[in-house]
Amino acid sequence: MTATCIRFRLGAHGAWLAMLAMAIAPAGPALGLDDIEAVLAHMAAERAAFDPAPLLKMGPDAVTALFDRLFPETAPRAPVPELGREQAARLVAQLGAPEYKQRESATHELARTGRRHAELVKQAAQSPDPEVRLRAKSILAAWDQTAKMPRPKDPRFYEDALGRYFDRLKDPEAWLRVAERTRLALQQKGKLDKGQRRILSLSLAAVGKIRKDQYSDVFTPLLDDPREWIAVWVVRTIGAHSGNDYFPALLLKALRSEREAVVVAALTWTPKCQDKDRADEVKRLVSTLFETGNETLKLHAAFTLMQSYGNKHGTAYILSQTRNPDVNLARKAVYWIGDACNSAKPAYPELLEHLLPLLKSEDFTMKRAAAYALGTYQGEPVIGHLIPLLADEEATLRAEVRMKLLEQPDTALLKQLLRRAAEHDEAEKVRHAATDLLRELEKGE
Repeated sequence: MTATCIRFRLGAHGAWLAMLAMAIAPAGPALGLDDIEAVLAHMAAERAAFDPAPLLKMGPDAVTALFDRLFPETAPRAPVPELGREQAARLVAQLGAPEYKQRESATHELARTGRRHAELVKQAAQSPDPEVRLRAKSILAAWDQTAKMPRPKDPRFYEDALGRYFDRLKDPEAWLRVAERTRLALQQKGKLDKGQRRILSLSLAAVGKIRKDQYSDVFTPLLDDPREWIAVWVVRTIGAHSGNDYFPALLLKALRSEREAVVVAALTWTPKCQDKDRADEVKRLVSTLFETGNETLKLHAAFTLMQSYGNKHGTAYILSQTRNPDVNLARKAVYWIGDACNSAKPAYPELLEHLLPLLKSEDFTMKRAAAYALGTYQGEPVIGHLIPLLADEEATLRAEVRMKLLEQPDTALLKQLLRRAAEHDEAEKVRHAATDLLRELEKGE
């Protein structure tokens, strides 16, 4: 930052304090403190209407200035040499030296490197020599001023404006800085507040959208971050914004991770991989995980093999996991066997054997998942076992079953089975529900 951009109103010797503050402030770009505060104020006020043109003209320095203010703990600082106590005492004594240049030099050197010996400067502030007192008090005031530099409001105020800036940012060096400063912010040990997390999510997503390894690879060290959730967050966000035709090298590394949660996060983005340069490598890694991974990894790998490659072994494994003692894994398997990739396929005996008992489950979420999965397929067994659920006690399930029945491709078969239920089902509620749906179908003809 430049001296002309720092304007502290601290009395008659304000200009002197500004110079001292400049000497001890974080090293930054040519963008001054007042400049970036004005830009941030404009971003907060305009939000989605913000015009990023002024920031774009500033080049990579704008990225540095923004992150310095939004994440001050990551701001790079100029190296400060160690100052021993004897050196500090000598400089304090020189505050009253006969030569003006010597007094000035001692003042600036103390301001820059003497903070750890503040007690000596505080003693000098009580000196009978008026100039020594003034210089010592000015040094203390400058230290206090840098500690009180204005912090931005809640970072969420800048979210929309920052998004517009990222959308128009083309400078490769600026993007590299976005990636590097985002990584530094994520590596900080301190707790991130909600606003900072949203800004970092926005930055990660923006880097993912660029779809270039030179930027996403910047986050590779985070795959081994002691806080596993950081690694998972990075992989999920980069993957979510990279598109089907680009599979980042970062995600390939995540697939090879020793951490289950990181691998699962990467597996989420393997289905429908259309990256012609990496599709074979992705398939090889997924197949290896299916063959050698633990129960959780094998299930997630099986989903990719089923959805992307129609692999019968992957499908069979998912179906087998609908009986997993772990209810969460079992429910996930049930939903996955009902994935859209199986839409309108004929229901086969093994499928019915696994799903039909779940339609009577006392666990509503499992019952709902089974009805959803069964309704993905077609045929008389599917329709026949869904019709009674039209009269289920849960309105949510009734609505979902109704939708699944209306999606059945064989309308004639659906009408036939509804008519049979409307006339002969033992349960009055089922008869009424079947009659209502049949009327709806006939009315729509």
